[in-house]
Amino acid sequence: MNVHDTVKRMLMVYPSVTINALDAYDHLFCIIGNGYEWQNGELVEISDIPLSVPMLSEALDIAMQFKMLDNSYSLFESTQEIYKMRHDGKEDMKGIIESFSKKMYNMLKESVSLICRTEERLNDFDVPTLERYPEIFMKNYEFRLYGLCECSELCNLPDDIKPDWLDAAERMLNFIKTHPETWRKDYEEEYNKWIPKIEARIEELKNK
Repeated sequence: MNVHDTVKRMLMVYPSVTINALDAYDHLFCIIGNGYEWQNGELVEISDIPLSVPMLSEALDIAMQFKMLDNSYSLFESTQEIYKMRHDGKEDMKGIIESFSKKMYNMLKESVSLICRTEERLNDFDVPTLERYPEIFMKNYEFRLYGLCECSELCNLPDDIKPDWLDAAERMLNFIKTHPETWRKDYEEEYNKWIPKIEARIEELKNK
């Protein structure tokens, strides 16, 4: 799958953990154990989620339907029905169920909101903030790049890398170089170690 479709899929399938394109690139190229590996020159997802998950137009239709939850039968209300049926008024369970159902309902609404903003997020390669993305679940959120190491995909660009993936790798590297304020303090030494190595590898692949 090309870079564009891979990132779009990430933004739609995992809206709670992939805020925008930069966040997706960080996940793909920097985070170790990220569920992706190089295959035939592309980063390919290795998970049980089928690739037939609806893409943009279909998912937007679904999302717009879910927005009707605001004016209809909410997850909170349905959980209350389950509570009444299964627990028969046990007071010790009531608070737990109410709290859980409210949180789940709010998370659903926030996920739908992010899905509806997919095109905007897809074109956003800047540091995500709570001001621009109030849907972010962790309200103390502060974006930080994941550290580079020998297991990061950016440090293991394959000989057969596709042109769009090479361009994406260079874009990620340029962001890392020009935004040290987003580095994790405990990885500064690793960033400085790997940046020149990745630069050299990208130039080598460009000249093949």
